[in-house]
Amino acid sequence: IAENKVLIFGEVKKPGLYPRKPGLTLMDAIGLADGYTIYAVLRNTAIIRTTNQNSEILVANLDKLIKDGDISQNLPLANNDIVYVPRSLIGDWNVFVQKIRPTFELISIPISTIVTIKVLGD
Repeated sequence: IAENKVLIFGEVKKPGLYPRKPGLTLMDAIGLADGYTIYAVLRNTAIIRTTNQNSEILVANLDKLIKDGDISQNLPLANNDIVYVPRSLIGDWNVFVQKIRPTFELISIPISTIVTIKVLGD
């Protein structure tokens, strides 16, 4: 990553490399990426920070920030931070359905006829 930049990816609307200005916070960065998607898991937003060959992962709960006003979750970003907003399980399901749709159509079973989803225990 270039100096004075942050990488924002995962469940944001416009993932990419963005300029980091002094005082940039996690929510500012999400805003630069045009916000998060409906599949984002805000309670597990990660910041990957590497300094002097050491990396650490900071996890912020943006649900607490947005719903409860807990500003301690709005972490300041450093140069070269990587922000990752993870995807929910339902988001993974939607990707899976899109991938299997051609198979169902090939065997003439419209995917819209699947109305029951059973979740198996561990």
